[in-house]
Amino acid sequence: MKHLIFIFLALTMLNLEALDGIHGGVFFCDGQAHSYSVCLTNKAGDAIEQSTDTLTVMVEPRLYDNVPLEQMLAELSAYYQVDVEYRTDDVRSLRLYYEWEPDYSLDMVVDMLSHFESLSISREGNKLIVESAQEGK
Repeated sequence: MKHLIFIFLALTMLNLEALDGIHGGVFFCDGQAHSYSVCLTNKAGDAIEQSTDTLTVMVEPRLYDNVPLEQMLAELSAYYQVDVEYRTDDVRSLRLYYEWEPDYSLDMVVDMLSHFESLSISREGNKLIVESAQEGK
């Protein structure tokens, strides 16, 4: 939050008409740290101000109790920075009970979820493949 305040103050102190743009990015690393970089440029493209910092984000364990699989995997795929491919649509609405811990590796999560009888889940590189158990076997 203090970094956002710094950026806001920097913008108000500079002549905003002289700025061409604000360029920045947020990068996800190891599920715990977020690095960001902000660069203010003028119309000539010269950097006026640049700031880079890293924030540590505390991630709490999560209990998924009667939650649709699609919602659960949307959250988990964002955390692990992977895509999800549903090969059968019926699995999206499956409701599961699953206790997730932030120190679980993605492979551990895939292994645990593959024990549900009605679900087949596997990992292919940076993608989770999800289908009904009858299709995946």
